[in-house]
Amino acid sequence: MPPVDPKLKNVIIARINDARITEFDVSCGLELAYEPHRDTKGKVRLMQNEQYELRQAVIDRLITRELLYQEGKRRGTHISDAEFENALKVSMQEFQSEEHFAAVLALQGQTLEDYQEQLRRDLITNTVAASVIEGRRREVTDADARAYYEENRSRMQGPEMRHILLVEIALDRYAEPAEIKAAQAKIEPCTRGPEAFMEVFESKKTAEGMTCRDLGFMTRGQYHPLLDSVAFRMSSGQVSRVVRTEANLNVLYVKSVLAEGHIWPFEDIVENLKKSIYEMHSVEMINDFVKQLRRSSTVVVYDTATEQRLAMEK
Repeated sequence: MPPVDPKLKNVIIARINDARITEFDVSCGLELAYEPHRDTKGKVRLMQNEQYELRQAVIDRLITRELLYQEGKRRGTHISDAEFENALKVSMQEFQSEEHFAAVLALQGQTLEDYQEQLRRDLITNTVAASVIEGRRREVTDADARAYYEENRSRMQGPEMRHILLVEIALDRYAEPAEIKAAQAKIEPCTRGPEAFMEVFESKKTAEGMTCRDLGFMTRGQYHPLLDSVAFRMSSGQVSRVVRTEANLNVLYVKSVLAEGHIWPFEDIVENLKKSIYEMHSVEMINDFVKQLRRSSTVVVYDTATEQRLAMEK
């Protein structure tokens, strides 16, 4: 993510009770939101009105999360040290070391302490959000997915997607040659074609340190950059070579490919649809809850320029 000027922390965009959202917060959120829309040179490929809409969405999301956080503090929601340490460990996995992690944060205008404080806030926020839907969840059936599919056929298309299965073995970046050789010997049989891959995948050989994951249908840019690059150069039914990343040895199997711009067959996307519908139901419940919080809170947004630009575009 490109660096964000720390001076923007002094520019207030919104106030939620006694808390504030700054231009720094909005800019950091926007840089992350822009990532899927950047070309190979880093230029954001969005129309002006789309950028305005994305900025508005980022501000709304920040307000929502602040309201949920304040509700968590009101409830006395507590995050244990073990929960925090586990979340911090997960967030640092993609970095080479703590020093590398701190250096990346510094480029973004943050300190490690800033990040840790934000992580604790996020954990409290997520705990409150989870409590809103707890006990109110309902299973999404194939019939639900079919009904949604038929009502929204024109939306059942989009960018190219690939159904990806993954077998991986954890391998430290600085592993000894003997350890590397042993890990490669375990995972290499997966590369011998679809049948060999599926034999390993379906046997779930976790006892040997393997993890087998169905990533579902994915678009470009949704996963590790190297694995993403490999998967989107492969054909349907093809198995990759062994690919080494910072923390794993990986073998990918592209189970099927959904072409860009074509109506996707229901049978190919039914599981993804069910997950999406479930998520939509969850978001609706959280949004209703946040509306109640907003009615009992003082929320003032100073970023009126974005609203005016959107109105002009429309």
